[in-house]
Amino acid sequence: MNKVNLLPLKGLKSVHALCAFNALLFGLHCTPAHAAKSEEEFYGWFDALPAPDKEKNILYSIGLCKLSEEEMLDLLAFCADDNGIPLGRENLTGCGPAYITECIKTVCMAIADIKLKSVGENLKKNSLPTV
Repeated sequence: MNKVNLLPLKGLKSVHALCAFNALLFGLHCTPAHAAKSEEEFYGWFDALPAPDKEKNILYSIGLCKLSEEEMLDLLAFCADDNGIPLGRENLTGCGPAYITECIKTVCMAIADIKLKSVGENLKKNSLPTV
């Protein structure tokens, strides 16, 4: 298997990759083992996992969820071939599923390290309770 060359997660395409990653996590959240958890509980659980367990769950969700071709390409665009060219339709034709899955997992692990909070903890504790 070829080595995965990860590119920086930058630009508008990185937001598309983030959405594809969230689609994978949503599929994992819908499994019987996690369906009863609130969204906050589920993401708290996932964020607290050690890296090997995150990888295992990401690989499971890749096999579980059928991402669209565009979503897969959004993730794969942050991996480069041996010449430094981002992966796309043209240079993926000779790649097998194990390599493609490894690339998607690698990008997802990089995205999992990004901490996005729409409302900071300071604002959250000062907000009004919801009924």
